[in-house]
Amino acid sequence: MSTEPFMELVGIFDNQGNRYEPGTIPKPRLCTHCRQDDRTDRFDYILCTLARLEHLLEDGDEEFICHAYTRRDDDAN
Repeated sequence: MSTEPFMELVGIFDNQGNRYEPGTIPKPRLCTHCRQDDRTDRFDYILCTLARLEHLLEDGDEEFICHAYTRRDDDAN
């Protein structure tokens, strides 16, 4: 059992105060091939969600680039 304090993510807010539910932020295909997507670490989840939201708000039509991306296949090596 984890010794971390309970943390519930109830929404993410942009600079204008608009609230975004994490589940409503689109997940690019790149994320589904990333080993971070399988992790249950809350900190990684928040960072990934923020990266996706930033992409959505700034240039949602451009290609999604994530500097924390690591292919799932790389775990096998």
